Amino acid sequence: MQCKNCANLLTLTTMNVLFQKFANMSEYHNYLESGKVQPAFKSGQASKTGFKSFTGTESYEEADKLYLWGDEEIAKKLDGSYSIKTMIRKYAAMKPTTKKFVSVCGAVPHVPNYIAGIPTNMIAIRRTKVRERVMDVFFNMCISCDVSTEEIIETTIELFKAIMTIESSGTRVNLYAGEAVINKSHTQVAGMAIKIKNATQPIDIVKMVYPLVNPSMLRRHHFRWLEVTKGIEKDFHNGYGRVRDDLTMPYVRKEMRNCHCVCFNEIRKMTCDSIVRTILDN
Repeated sequence: MQCKNCANLLTLTTMNVLFQKFANMSEYHNYLESGKVQPAFKSGQASKTGFKSFTGTESYEEADKLYLWGDEEIAKKLDGSYSIKTMIRKYAAMKPTTKKFVSVCGAVPHVPNYIAGIPTNMIAIRRTKVRERVMDVFFNMCISCDVSTEEIIETTIELFKAIMTIESSGTRVNLYAGEAVINKSHTQVAGMAIKIKNATQPIDIVKMVYPLVNPSMLRRHHFRWLEVTKGIEKDFHNGYGRVRDDLTMPYVRKEMRNCHCVCFNEIRKMTCDSIVRTILDN
């Protein structure tokens, strides 16, 4: 009898892996729009036929508008302390660019030193460069079909807060979102990663909340990726893949090197603080 570890090792060495990376959300959207439905999905496309109770939106067209223009309704679910104005203030507070010091020459007199006859009686200003830490984070939005839209939103809002917490502590985040699934016969891992935020960009809550929080990102747009991508094996049509993070994540980590990778199941029911610790530990 073959041991379980040996079986997993064999799977890792023989698996067919299809993993795509997209530089931004526009590139991903163009890919979905220009792609042709593959033969395995001709008989039915869940991205277009899914009910609102399962996807969170009435139609693919509604989901597409949220993808392009942002999701204000879900953005409102974030706590007031995570407002855009608050985040801008935090960015400004953590990014000092000048330093004042007393010198023999400067722009403004230092009156106490001048009266005391101290030579360093002028205030000078020196520009300083602040080196900020940058972190890459990938969120695998691979979620079982029996998880409700409400639970998806509840968990991923905490994830959103965790990303904001990391940024507010002085670490800039390159944020990727995507999915990695395995087919029914366990012969192919398929997935993608979309860069939804560059480390140099501030957090745009309304635009970012859809790809990170809204269930339609998975159950409409990521399903669409499976439907139009060449090379996807036929039995993906049966359930649009299986949630097996233990089998898929080793490949994701190879593709997303130096990334802090987290899965939905890993952070399910966690609070913001717990998710922050999970991200930093991964």
